[in-house]
Amino acid sequence: MLSNHVLRSHSLGLDKAVKLLALDYFFDDMSSALDVSSQTVIVSSLELFYEYSLLIRDAALDKAPWDSPWLCTLFQIEKDGEGVRIRPGTFTYEESRKRVSSRVQSSEKHLEDTAVSPSREEFARIFTRLLSERLDSRIRWKDRMTSRLHLFDPCVHLALYGRCHRDHIGAHELDEGWFNQRARFHLQQIVILDNLHDCGLVDFPSRIKSQR
Repeated sequence: MLSNHVLRSHSLGLDKAVKLLALDYFFDDMSSALDVSSQTVIVSSLELFYEYSLLIRDAALDKAPWDSPWLCTLFQIEKDGEGVRIRPGTFTYEESRKRVSSRVQSSEKHLEDTAVSPSREEFARIFTRLLSERLDSRIRWKDRMTSRLHLFDPCVHLALYGRCHRDHIGAHELDEGWFNQRARFHLQQIVILDNLHDCGLVDFPSRIKSQR
């Protein structure tokens, strides 16, 4: 997959706009983006997902996205007097159009396929909420997939009897490498959720409880 190749090619020196776009496309299908075939690859997949969550957090927390070159490029926004001009077909357009049409003396049909300019304060709220909701929905997908994993579970029979003849996924090499991978797996889940919490629009205690 091209996006996967681009993301793992460190020599390309990707800027934040290109990297977030590639990651967003990559994680559009969570079932294929998160490889759960082995301990090593799931940890690697979650590392990419962490980078994705970090970039969304940085974008959502920007106090003036209309002054940020990488955000203006990626989301196709620009300052318009005291407002923010948003073009049709872009990430925040539909929600912004609804907000503008609800307060002006104009039909929604008239505003359709026309650039809109909500106030900067209103745009900031829309921008942060949409980014947070996008990250939240993909974290929920991730949680559903990883909650069923048993790759890091130790084989009880091996631990108790020193041998195991059962065909299951439990880990048999309970060495330092296994422990470190297992720790990384669980810590990655925490720091990803923490990035979502930083956006300020998620009920953090309930999400932590569900993770447990």
